[in-house]
Amino acid sequence: MRVGVDVGGTFTDLVALASDGAIEVRKVVSTPEDPALGLFQAVEKLGKGERGKGNDKAIEVLVHGTTVATNALLERRGANVVLVTTAGFEDLLWLRRQDRADLYDLARDHPPPPLSRERVVGVAERMGPDGPVVPLTDAEVARVVHAVRALAPPPEAVAVALLFAFRHPLHEQRLVAALRAGAPRSPKRICAPWWGRMWRGPAKRHDAAA
Repeated sequence: MRVGVDVGGTFTDLVALASDGAIEVRKVVSTPEDPALGLFQAVEKLGKGERGKGNDKAIEVLVHGTTVATNALLERRGANVVLVTTAGFEDLLWLRRQDRADLYDLARDHPPPPLSRERVVGVAERMGPDGPVVPLTDAEVARVVHAVRALAPPPEAVAVALLFAFRHPLHEQRLVAALRAGAPRSPKRICAPWWGRMWRGPAKRHDAAA
């Protein structure tokens, strides 16, 4: 049997495809305090159906998706995050991409970024495509850790997103190690293996908030 589960904010829906082509569906109330609980309740409910006995109920494949993270992003919930990024690129979330709506309308209102500008800490370092351009000094690492610790309210999570870290992660790794040792909570570091600081920065921030 192949089973797919969608964990939503209100309901958790399950669809099962048996080996003979029969389809069964189950719906249970989601459990926001522990989304996995609703998933297992739906699977348990599947086992209590008319076809709940025999080898046909053996689950060969179980896949699931969820809108929990999407809902949290849209509703602006999640952890209180600090973004640590290469100096000079602190405003990228506010500048947005070139394909934003009404590119030439200077008066257009845009949704604000998911964190305030005061929650972005710039780092005096620079990696280029071929390696270090501006070295990351021990003094700068200490300054960044102090700057993060000094923020009020204290951050619940830290996202570290430096330029070209997907190719040369050394600076990010040093900062993450220092922040884990000296910051209130362990920072998130996702070295997303794709080109483009504009994409990796928000991805790291959103993951840290989750």
